[in-house]
Amino acid sequence: MIYIEKFILILFITIVTIFIVENSYEYKSIIYNMLLQTALLIFVILILKEIKPIKRLLLNILKLPLSFINRLLTDENKETNEENQTSILHDEIYKKIDTKKIEPILNIINAHQSKEFFSMALVGEWGIGKSSYLYNLKKELQKDNYEVVYINVWELENLSNVLKEIEKEFDNILFNNSILLWVDKLFYSIVGKDYFSIASKYFIKSSRSLDIGLTPTLNEAKKHYNSLLNKTVSKKIILCIDEVDRLDNKNDILDVFKVIRYLTSFDSVFTITAIDMNQLEDKLDNIEYVHKIFNLKYILPKHTKSELAKFLKEDIYEGLKEFVDKKDFDRLIDAKETKIEQTIVSVFNNYREIKNSFNDTYLMIQALNSYDKGWNEYISWEFIFILSIIKSTNFKLYIKTMEDDNLITIVDNLNNIEDMKEKLLEKDISFKDIFENLQKDFEKNVFVPISILHRIPSTHRIYFERYLYVYKHYKVYDFLITDTQYQEIITNVNIIDDNLDDIIKEEKTEFLLNLIKIISSDTVNQSKILEKIIEILQKNEDIDVKEIIREIVEKNLINEKNKEIFETVIKNNQNISFELMDKLLKKFSKSYRREDMDIDIVISLLKLYLEDKDETMQEKNLSLLNYIDVNFQDEVGYNLRKIFYNYYKNSKNKKYMIQWLLLSVHDKELNKLFESLEVNIDDIIQDDHEYKIWESYYRGDSRGASQNIFTVKN
Repeated sequence: MIYIEKFILILFITIVTIFIVENSYEYKSIIYNMLLQTALLIFVILILKEIKPIKRLLLNILKLPLSFINRLLTDENKETNEENQTSILHDEIYKKIDTKKIEPILNIINAHQSKEFFSMALVGEWGIGKSSYLYNLKKELQKDNYEVVYINVWELENLSNVLKEIEKEFDNILFNNSILLWVDKLFYSIVGKDYFSIASKYFIKSSRSLDIGLTPTLNEAKKHYNSLLNKTVSKKIILCIDEVDRLDNKNDILDVFKVIRYLTSFDSVFTITAIDMNQLEDKLDNIEYVHKIFNLKYILPKHTKSELAKFLKEDIYEGLKEFVDKKDFDRLIDAKETKIEQTIVSVFNNYREIKNSFNDTYLMIQALNSYDKGWNEYISWEFIFILSIIKSTNFKLYIKTMEDDNLITIVDNLNNIEDMKEKLLEKDISFKDIFENLQKDFEKNVFVPISILHRIPSTHRIYFERYLYVYKHYKVYDFLITDTQYQEIITNVNIIDDNLDDIIKEEKTEFLLNLIKIISSDTVNQSKILEKIIEILQKNEDIDVKEIIREIVEKNLINEKNKEIFETVIKNNQNISFELMDKLLKKFSKSYRREDMDIDIVISLLKLYLEDKDETMQEKNLSLLNYIDVNFQDEVGYNLRKIFYNYYKNSKNKKYMIQWLLLSVHDKELNKLFESLEVNIDDIIQDDHEYKIWESYYRGDSRGASQNIFTVKN
């Protein structure tokens, strides 16, 4: 008889609803069909409730399509997640680490099996791994047949969504364990309102609903829902609430605690809430309210240094192994700062700081690698990783370190921290607050990692300016040349002009320097590109000619294959020719550097260059004699002396040339000098003139020389 009454009640509600919305055919049709179909479905279920074979068949029929749809949606989400996976690390990376540490919490849960609500707080500072504890708890509890619900309140954004999510999860528990109880709850919701719908009024002021006089009281709805849950599960429903301390709004945080308070109505619920008390204390006026919410506060233990080191060497290296050698990575992790005997591991407090350091490092390396596979020629991975560590462990100090080249100041004064402080204060007075109040943080988060970085051979100080540029811009210099660009240049050397037009004045020289470096190992295309570079030097005033010529000489591009290029330059451009001779003789005068040079070509080009008897250039060329000194005593050296003597012997600069030649030998080699020049002493030494020469002396097995002034008269 009661089934008939319920069915008649639903039909009555349907008719009343149709009349209420009779002005809207669209709404009337939707509500009519919804209520009528629901009424028929419930009526059939209630009638067949006592007929067990039909009941089981009906349940299976109902569950099959619903389960299929649920699995389909889950599979789609799984595929989507797999497609969207990236190699950066999320919190999941360190969830596996705390599996053994959750045993005390599991013991607490298993010990509390009474039919009473229980609320526990997992208390730990930021990054200690509260989410990983919840993850592992859920995993282990589900193995023991607990119903576990995980709620991330930060992702759900507001309390309305939080309530809906909890209701949805509890409904799923009802559905999966007893479809009849789920239908009971559905029917109760349609006829009146369930507990969550009524409780939401206390949170959401804008909530509007149609009350036709059948709404139960909050207490009635609570008892009904509690009864359903008690009948559904044999063990506690574990509700894990995460990311409360990420909420910025004080009222949002308090609302979460209100939700926990309202859940006390349910005997079968055990809530575990992850919180950072320091964060909550900053956001809430009265932290004592928090203490009243929880029956137990479990303090999470801090990570040990050995755990952090293991995480770095195993999990973090796994993500970087494509770019970093294992030995190099371990060497960096184990390296010690010599003054206070600390390693990189000592800088970290928790897994999250390490994870964030990795993500910053990985994303930058990926960005650089997509631009140029040879990115590690322009910046070391250690440099990126160390700065990422400073950023993740103390962002305030990272900002100060990166401002106004403060990093360079720190590196240049690592051996004397007091000098470092003084120079940083000279540049920025705000460092005073850091050194007065954050001295320990500065030493731990900045001094230690930079000291370790500075002691790594691949990150030598001379490269730091270049590294900083690449680090700050997430790309190599605009003047650095990628493999693709170089292939385009080989095809058409005029592209070099376009490249120079695209970069700023200060970087044009650097672009050509890098191009010279590349062609030094490309003998096939070397000459045509070098000829283009020389052409650019003659017409582009933005280029530093001295630097370009110096690099050409250093890379030994003055060879038989390129001889004609330089002969043409010498004949047509005095300024470039002078720089060429200056850099060539500077290198040529050192016997140990002369070994990889073509002596005949150098002498040939020098003779060609000195054919120009322009008086202005003769005075300028006197400086070239500086490179012919007492250390240049072989046959090649005397050959060069003769070339310069013939160049100046009939010029007004002859006396200066004589002075330089006499200073280029010891007194014991004067006769050899005169013989090589094929002159008599009278042709060299002028009357009543003072000359500086080197006087040789012997002390045991060693030989030396000292300058003395002699007045020579015929």
